[in-house]
Amino acid sequence: MKLKFVPARKITIGVVVLLAAANAALTAAVLYVGLRGRPTLVVPGVKREQVSIPSQVPDEAIRNFAILYLLYFDDYSPATAVDRANYLLRFVSADRVEAARRGLEERATYVVRARESSQVSPPLPEHVQVERLDRGRYRVRLSAVRRTLIGDVPKEVLEVRYVLDVAPVVPSETNAFGLVVTGQAIDAQAPPGTEAKKEEKHGR
Repeated sequence: MKLKFVPARKITIGVVVLLAAANAALTAAVLYVGLRGRPTLVVPGVKREQVSIPSQVPDEAIRNFAILYLLYFDDYSPATAVDRANYLLRFVSADRVEAARRGLEERATYVVRARESSQVSPPLPEHVQVERLDRGRYRVRLSAVRRTLIGDVPKEVLEVRYVLDVAPVVPSETNAFGLVVTGQAIDAQAPPGTEAKKEEKHGR
């Protein structure tokens, strides 16, 4: 059997065509990376092409943030108290983080020891009140029903009013809302028509 040799000229042309195709592909990839722009951080509550500027955060985003904060703060069980407390700290201002950490750790220790659970029924977003203060800060008022159990035995049902002082920060992967709580006040009492079992207040 005779071997058929490919002319050197054809080999050269094939290599040139292959190199030209590879160079074109590389050029296209570089242009794509250069022209596609930087990633955009989407802030919950901001619709379409709106940009989240600290002094112009939509009320909808503030309401959703307050409800999420409330659920992580006051809805827990012995199995979730520690994890929820750790997650909640990302929504607390830097000057209050350590104090909040100590308080949440103490509560988590009690919750595990006493086998206490807390279930919160949050309000609808439209029932959350947002007051705009100076320097781009906000005061948020919302009410919820909180049911507390020891083990599986009901302990009490309270109507809780929360007042949160909220400030804008730069949005991040751990806090896409770009909001933090700088202070809070809580007033809990038995709902109308039931026997008052407990009242509590926490200063700002």
